[in-house]
Amino acid sequence: MADFLTAVLAVRATDLMVPADDVLRFEEERDLLRRPSSSVGSSPRYDWDVMYVWLFQRLLEQGFPATQTALVAEAQEWFVRNARSGEVPEDSTIRKRLTALWRAVREAG
Repeated sequence: MADFLTAVLAVRATDLMVPADDVLRFEEERDLLRRPSSSVGSSPRYDWDVMYVWLFQRLLEQGFPATQTALVAEAQEWFVRNARSGEVPEDSTIRKRLTALWRAVREAG
C-alpha cells in the first residue's frame, strides 16, 4: 500500500491530446474567442458588429440557409462587398464566430 501512495505518474503536455471540436466548444462557452484589441484605440481588423447587424436582418427576412457552410459563405460575401481595407476573414474564422448561433438555432428547431 505504501508503494501505491508514493508512486508518481509523470504526464507531459505532449502526452495529452484534446479534439479541436472540444477546444472550440470550451472557448465558445467561456467567451474566449473574443480577443481584446492589441493596442488602445486601434480599430478591429474586420467590422464584425456591422456584419452581425446585416446577418440579423438577412436572417429575419429570409430565414436560415440550409447549411452552416452556406451561412458562412454569405457572411464571407458580405465582407467581400463591404470591407474597407479589402481584407476578408477566412471562412474558418467566420465559422468560429457563427458556430454558436448555428448550433443554437438547429438545437431549438
